[in-house]
Amino acid sequence: MKIYEFNDPIEYVNRQFSLKKEVNPRFSLRSYAKLLGYENPSLLSSVLKGERKLSTELADKIGHQLNLSTVEQKYFQLLILYKYAKNDAERMMYTELLEATKPDTINSQFSVSIDSFRFIDDWYHAAILEMIELKNFKFNYDWMAKKLGRGLNPELVEAAVARLVRLGLLEDHKKTLKRKEGNFVVDKNIPSDAIKKHHDQFIQFARQAIFDQPIGERDIRSSTITLKKKNYKKAQEILKKAHAELVELSCKDDGEEVYQICSQLFKLTSDNESTNE
Repeated sequence: MKIYEFNDPIEYVNRQFSLKKEVNPRFSLRSYAKLLGYENPSLLSSVLKGERKLSTELADKIGHQLNLSTVEQKYFQLLILYKYAKNDAERMMYTELLEATKPDTINSQFSVSIDSFRFIDDWYHAAILEMIELKNFKFNYDWMAKKLGRGLNPELVEAAVARLVRLGLLEDHKKTLKRKEGNFVVDKNIPSDAIKKHHDQFIQFARQAIFDQPIGERDIRSSTITLKKKNYKKAQEILKKAHAELVELSCKDDGEEVYQICSQLFKLTSDNESTNE
């Protein structure tokens, strides 16, 4: 995950923290603070919650711990200056500097808006869209973060909700959220790596569910078959139809849990035949 994908330094730090928790659920804020050389996690906690400014000193330590390159570290520092800019003139100046700091390949690759990219890149955006249909849904960032789990914190959920509102997928009615009609269409300019990561995240969650969720709450099955290549598209259509039928079961306003549907169809054998001499 590149820092160039973010336009808020606090969200970037929060996401890095949640990624560590996804890998190791026991990884705590205190653990993160110690990695950065702080015995007391209160400073880091208040920064992640947006209660204190992210200082250049802390940013340097975070950049070092994440092995950011010189250019990435410069971009990180510029993001901080942009976030705490005092007026529009300063904000415009830092926007231009941020664009100039990005590598040329990044500028062309991410011609699509950062918001659209982040929607695909991080799994919890789609989950938030669905969870507002729960009958016991609470528009409370702490509640939402705990309900989603997997290392998310309230600040990251708040940033995601704001992004979904900007994308026109949610309406913020102050005391509640309302989902707009229609579906998110993936822009053709979204980098394929983001789409691959999107699928990989859910495959990892499915792997965790095998061990963490009781069999009555998850259904994971597989079959090994032999196909003629001409029937591959037919197999795709069968899976597509099954997905559509399952989506029809999705509740509005009275759902009880959010589920993920995943399907995989891939080759186990190789096209290249090798001979042993």
